[in-house]
Amino acid sequence: MKQDYRKFIHDGVVILPQGLSRIDLFAFAGCQELTTIEMPDSVTEIGPEAFRGCENLIKVVLPKQVKVLHENLFMGCKSLSSVVLPEQLELIIGGTFWDCEHLTRINIPNGVRDLGSDTFFNCKRLTSIRIPDGVADLRGLFHGCSSLREVILPKSVKSFSSGTFKGCSSLTSIKIPRGMESIPSGLFAGCSSLTSIRIPTGVKTIEVCAFEGCSSLTRLVIPTGVREMENGAFSGCSGLESIELPTSLKEVGYMEFGDCRQLRELKLKHKNPLAAYDLVYHSGIPHLLSIDKITLVVPRDSVNKYRIAPLFSMFKEVVADDA
Repeated sequence: MKQDYRKFIHDGVVILPQGLSRIDLFAFAGCQELTTIEMPDSVTEIGPEAFRGCENLIKVVLPKQVKVLHENLFMGCKSLSSVVLPEQLELIIGGTFWDCEHLTRINIPNGVRDLGSDTFFNCKRLTSIRIPDGVADLRGLFHGCSSLREVILPKSVKSFSSGTFKGCSSLTSIKIPRGMESIPSGLFAGCSSLTSIRIPTGVKTIEVCAFEGCSSLTRLVIPTGVREMENGAFSGCSGLESIELPTSLKEVGYMEFGDCRQLRELKLKHKNPLAAYDLVYHSGIPHLLSIDKITLVVPRDSVNKYRIAPLFSMFKEVVADDA
């Protein structure tokens, strides 16, 4: 027989009886009168979406024996500002704090090894977070966390999935893990405060819109080994002043840098202008009104070739790379 959990609500406070071991699926979902809940330590399991949509819930202290946070547990708890997680916690399945707009900080216990996907989606006031050692993958965790300024990553993190930091407009820096072969689509899209980024050796592909709208980036160095930049990977990076492209790059998305109006330097490693022609042409750089303000930096023994080559004669000047 299904438990009637509403009988435990008194003046917005839930006090559950000692001895209760499980809180069922959807137990308090949509309870707008709920502001605080007290759970006994006898509780070992809380079902999925048990508190989903409790828009006035402010504070939660989870029982010490809970080891798993099931999916969408506090989704839509827009007023939730304080959560104490149990030290025994091992797994967060996903969507747990989706749209918890007032959550500013949360301490994730050291024993957690998986944070699920989209766990902090749209937590607009979350400012900083530490990922515990042992977590290997970040899957869309911080999409829409527009106040997030700091993410402390352990060495165990090996990959990010698409959109993990999308819309984190306050994030100024982040370290991309070594070992990733691609930068996933939309990974840093809308990170308008990101001032620098280092793409690690080993990356071969930068996917669609990976850095779209990173308008505070001023310098971009694509490392040797990258072969493809898909459409829109750097669209909207309007603050870029310097771009360096490697000889390994074989394909760029159409109009990749077409709105980089502040661009003042393009550095190419290609000794033969013909080898770089298609890349530069499709990148959108020749369509910039400011192309006559861009300095082209090329290998020393190729300067004269570039100066007389079609397309490259449009640049302000061609100079030798003395690096």
